[in-house]
Amino acid sequence: MILYNKIQTECIEHPPSPLMIIAGAGTGKTTTIVGRIAHLIKTHNIDPKSILAMTYTVKAAEHLKSEISNVVGSDYDSINALNFHSFALNQVQSFYEFLGYRKSPTLIESNESKYLIRKLILDNTNNFTSSEFRKNSNSAFLSFPKIFNDLSDDLIYGNELNKKFKQLLIKSEQNEEDKQLIDALSTYFLYQKVKKDNDFIDFGDMLVNLWVLLCDSEKFKIITNSIDHVIVDEFQDNNFALTEIVKSLAQKTKSITVVGDDDQSIYSFRGANNDSFNSFRNHYQKIDNYKEIILSSNYRSTQSILNFANETVKNINYRFKDEPLISNSNQDSNVILYSGNRNEQLNEIKLKIKDYINKGIPNSEICILTRSRSGCIEVSKFLNRYGISNSYLSGKFFEDSVVKDFISFLNIIENGQYFDLGLYRLLSKSKKDIELDMTSIVRHCKAYLNDENFEPAYEQFMSNEVLNFIRNYISTNNTNDIVETFFDFHESIYKNNLDRKKYSQLISIVEKYLTIYQPIVKLSLCFYMNSLFELNETFFESLEQNSDSIQLMTVHQSKGMEFDYVMIPFLSSGTFPSNNKKSSYLDSLPIEWRKGTLDNVETDNYDEERRVFHVAVTRARKELLLFAPEKRRSKFFKEIQLESFVESAIENFDNPSTSNPKELKHHYRNKESLSFSATSLSLYESCPLAYKYKMLDRLKVDGYSPEAAFGIFVHNIFEKIFKGSNCKHSIVKKIINEEWEDSYFDNDTQSSEYKKEADDLILNYFKHNPINENASYILEKEFSIFMNDIEYRGKIDRIDILEDGDIQIIDYKTSNKKKTAKAIKKDIQLPYYFFLLSRGKEENGFSSIKSAKLEYLKHPDDPSVEIELNYEDILNVENRIKNISKSVKKDLFTPKKNSICYYCDFKRLLCPLYK
Repeated sequence: MILYNKIQTECIEHPPSPLMIIAGAGTGKTTTIVGRIAHLIKTHNIDPKSILAMTYTVKAAEHLKSEISNVVGSDYDSINALNFHSFALNQVQSFYEFLGYRKSPTLIESNESKYLIRKLILDNTNNFTSSEFRKNSNSAFLSFPKIFNDLSDDLIYGNELNKKFKQLLIKSEQNEEDKQLIDALSTYFLYQKVKKDNDFIDFGDMLVNLWVLLCDSEKFKIITNSIDHVIVDEFQDNNFALTEIVKSLAQKTKSITVVGDDDQSIYSFRGANNDSFNSFRNHYQKIDNYKEIILSSNYRSTQSILNFANETVKNINYRFKDEPLISNSNQDSNVILYSGNRNEQLNEIKLKIKDYINKGIPNSEICILTRSRSGCIEVSKFLNRYGISNSYLSGKFFEDSVVKDFISFLNIIENGQYFDLGLYRLLSKSKKDIELDMTSIVRHCKAYLNDENFEPAYEQFMSNEVLNFIRNYISTNNTNDIVETFFDFHESIYKNNLDRKKYSQLISIVEKYLTIYQPIVKLSLCFYMNSLFELNETFFESLEQNSDSIQLMTVHQSKGMEFDYVMIPFLSSGTFPSNNKKSSYLDSLPIEWRKGTLDNVETDNYDEERRVFHVAVTRARKELLLFAPEKRRSKFFKEIQLESFVESAIENFDNPSTSNPKELKHHYRNKESLSFSATSLSLYESCPLAYKYKMLDRLKVDGYSPEAAFGIFVHNIFEKIFKGSNCKHSIVKKIINEEWEDSYFDNDTQSSEYKKEADDLILNYFKHNPINENASYILEKEFSIFMNDIEYRGKIDRIDILEDGDIQIIDYKTSNKKKTAKAIKKDIQLPYYFFLLSRGKEENGFSSIKSAKLEYLKHPDDPSVEIELNYEDILNVENRIKNISKSVKKDLFTPKKNSICYYCDFKRLLCPLYK
């Protein structure tokens, strides 16, 4: 028999009328819901079939139904316990003809819908009004799905949407945001038509269509006829649409119970907001027997953990409850904050795990939580190095190693954009190395795979099992059963038995594309799979974590779970709380379009980060250990009372050994005649492995990015203008027209927009900075020196010769953000040019180098940032250069994780930090 506390009993025995339960973490929320359902059935003689219990996820719905069956009995399995989208889909499929579909519609997943959106964007870029979207279709792709989700989340559709769109079109002064919204809505209408024409629905359509049905009196009666009592779990995860749907479903009897915790609302990225509670109160508070009850007795954690948890949310701007969580446990232990750098934190976690295991604590009760997936990967790799089994699974389908191998295999077969990277990946995994430079491998491999003539020097290809398997497959000219062929390839080449059941999802994805999407979009399977790979939003349909291992997951993955011992590392500024940088494009509907009460709209994501931290710490039952650096510590600690935790410095740190990642080895023909530029030196310092792939292996994905092409053209145009010493408007326009080439850009629309930007930038710059016709300068000067048989070369945009004979180095930048002089001296480019010229100044007739400066062309009023280097600075640069050269000669290419990883072409398929 379950014993309920006084407050739980009050919830359970409340009559069939509106009830809002605010249930803090660990307060027996599910127990209370199940108890209330049992009470309604047994005390009020309510038919179980008339109860609709809903939650947000399928897993939560299944858990709720299981608990109901355990308490009430299997005789009452007729209770409808399901997630919102399942309920909505059932109704849409029942009334599809009324909704305008020719047949029961096919549900398309989020990643599939984004593929269709991307295709529409690529086909309609030339019709866009936004300069940003015409220049960069990827910005449009990042923007549109978020706008589309906002429309369905706020039930903005039909006549209402058409009216808003027309008002936007006739607006007298349209700014860039208006134009971006116009482009998004224009594409939305096309997207809706494609879906309707092909009887598709996405998740947003399910909610909007359910609302359309509920707004029709006849369909409303049919849908709600058998529903007398509505129970909603995890109410804090609702968006406006779900809240309105719930209120409509309970309209007949007003018997509705919602349960949630505003302190655990952590899904704003999918539309959830705490206004659901306020909306519920405003809608029902005048109904007889309306009640709000707060559960604050915690059955999970010690009081010290709860004291700390209460501190994490006390400063949230808008909270529905202010009662602290009170522990029901007689045991207690301090919350400990260990201070140290990242490596020290990892090492301390390792020692704690070993200590727990020695005490006989099961692995399944030890959990490590991180704010991000990258944090999980870092911890997992560290633990694996020491043989500590852990459960981390991202759940993301395209992060699986075998799935990445399939992407590589497919790109080689179809000569896709990842041909180079895919070939490198599959060859590097085979046991036989090809001892050639990668540039030759790629060039001659394509000829070999397609049975064309290739140089006799590369006949060793014929003995390579990877290449021969693929060559034989291509020669059959048969793309059927490509997944099965890949499975055979993988098992025969890499000698492993694949879990065919686990990867059957790959077959389903391919079959769905070939039968449903290809007839519509008429693009290759390779293009489709690459799109899904880049989106990276496909999840394994069934993937269970290893419960016998140390539990390792993100905070969001841990929602609804609990463990005896919890450790939270990396509590540093910018990591937790995470930085949510404002995008340069429109990523949400205008605030005046949004529905619901807007008084409590959060101006930034910090309140949500507080709630994410609260969820993390409330997963712990017995012990909570936190880890943070001494400096740049998470700003959470600025508002948490010192009395709520004990701080301890990490001691006895044994530096973990590191090992270079296993790579495909090559005997480079040019190893004895290495050559470096400012770009290659800078790349090595940022990431040695990226340098290897790009500069030595010559791997590539695409040609120039449009931003890079823009920079090249601007540099070339400046050179021509300075050569003529004439910056008159007509001359500048003529040079721009002569130098510009559309072929460097994705399409004519993109080229046109970048050309407009070039016109404005260059003309505006020379308007503020006219050429001094009496000045002397050298343009695009190439220099090179040799040290220890290694060439160091550079090409300097402009060298100004000053009146006293000294020179000044000028380098043009087309970026928006200006660097400080300190940052420029830290970078290698200008110091490297200083070094080159100081070594060759006598043979070039220079007296001395006065300074070097970056000229930021987008800041014509104040374009220059200048630095000076002394003799010691130049020696330091020389040492940096020599150290890089030595490292390259020693094949030291260990990857580094930093900000450039976000843009790295090699990250997903080749970098061992992300494999």
